[in-house]
Amino acid sequence: MSDAPEPSQQSFKDLEARIEKGREKAGLNPPPARRSATGQAGRAYHASIGFVVSTLVGTALGFGLGTLAGNRVVGLMLGLALGFAAGLRELIRIAKDDQAENDKERDGNGRSTD
Repeated sequence: MSDAPEPSQQSFKDLEARIEKGREKAGLNPPPARRSATGQAGRAYHASIGFVVSTLVGTALGFGLGTLAGNRVVGLMLGLALGFAAGLRELIRIAKDDQAENDKERDGNGRSTD
């Protein structure tokens, strides 16, 4: 077998840092990826489908629970309201994620965040 010492994690990190510096000096780092129109459309479809589905599921669950409880209308309205609230919450979450991604991309391109 070999008597050579095993490299440590720190030596790997140092090597990665040196390689990255060399790539930057040589201009070999690829430019940051820009979002395409299809990516933005995909996010819009994701948001709209998530909203519609959560509203429909809430409505169906409310109708089912209302039927079991003996008052379909109240169950339907409560389910619709809760489904709508869940849909809005999902939209807000998606918008925050998208905004964070935009801010991160803007910072990476050297522009100010103002």
